[in-house]
Amino acid sequence: LMDAGVPETSFVRLGSSPRISARLKPRCLREIGQAKFTQLENKAFAVLKREEEHLIKRLQEVQTRLDKSQWGGSQYWWNSAVNDFLQAEYYDEWDQLHVVVEGTQDGFQTVAHNNKAVTPSYLWEQWCQGKDRGVFQVKGEQPTGIW
Repeated sequence: LMDAGVPETSFVRLGSSPRISARLKPRCLREIGQAKFTQLENKAFAVLKREEEHLIKRLQEVQTRLDKSQWGGSQYWWNSAVNDFLQAEYYDEWDQLHVVVEGTQDGFQTVAHNNKAVTPSYLWEQWCQGKDRGVFQVKGEQPTGIW
């Protein structure tokens, strides 16, 4: 790969051997795994890890509240409270749940599996029910973000 011009930072060699070339050895997974981080990098990682844990806990609390509410995952809640709150406070999460519903010039519209038009709250309802992105799910794509 290196001879073909692939940058060294773009691949990792999984196996190792006593006869491996010195040129390839730094790209072995075992060697990369032993890399030492600076004190500043370790502190930054710790801060990010705590923030991740806090956000996961907060998201679980919100999900628990929604699970207890029979209306939390409805279009009413999306339109009356959730949409504006997420857009103002948690834009990245809002962006993952926001659906732009516009008719096209040729009259086509996105429909769900039940052949009903997708509403602005479609992804919110899917998420509240523990489902995937439904008609917006890309086949074979791993879930990211809140999904």
